[in-house]
Amino acid sequence: MSGFSNSSLGCDCEPPKMRGIGTECLFVESQKQCRCPKGYKSPKNDFCEDINECLNATACPANTDCENLPGSYKCQCKKGFKVKNPLLDPKKFGCEDINECAEHPCTGQNTICVNTPGSYDCKCKDGYYPTSPTSGLYYNPKYATCNKEETQWRSASIALGVILSVGIIGVGSYVFYRRKGYQR
Repeated sequence: MSGFSNSSLGCDCEPPKMRGIGTECLFVESQKQCRCPKGYKSPKNDFCEDINECLNATACPANTDCENLPGSYKCQCKKGFKVKNPLLDPKKFGCEDINECAEHPCTGQNTICVNTPGSYDCKCKDGYYPTSPTSGLYYNPKYATCNKEETQWRSASIALGVILSVGIIGVGSYVFYRRKGYQR
């Protein structure tokens, strides 16, 4: 049949010509037809192009990332998540949170692990405070531990109170003397 051939570039069907890797040539009911394989489309009936399934927000379930592949796609668990069952495809069944706290990652003294979706945080136990004043309640346990006393916070609070008191007294004195000077 003239105009109907498979080649390394695709399929030639006349009319029309359609090209593209994976283009399929068919002879259906005495008609020559070209069509794109599954996972491809031809918007203008001239060339097969990959369908990016990942543009569909529901292509993959929660806690997964979509990766477009030629003619297909796959869903992979996000960092901090694992396949619910190793025998199941995350594309259909999704992924669940890994409880990092089960591995006791918080090595700082007097710390506890708080599991969060896809991650974890290390926090001081109740009644304990971070040894570093810049670390806050959540910190990297490899660099700090927690102590029972809150001396750093107490010192910082006292210093701030003194600074504010001096400032308020200074501003108050200035206003008082300025007003007193205007009344003469």
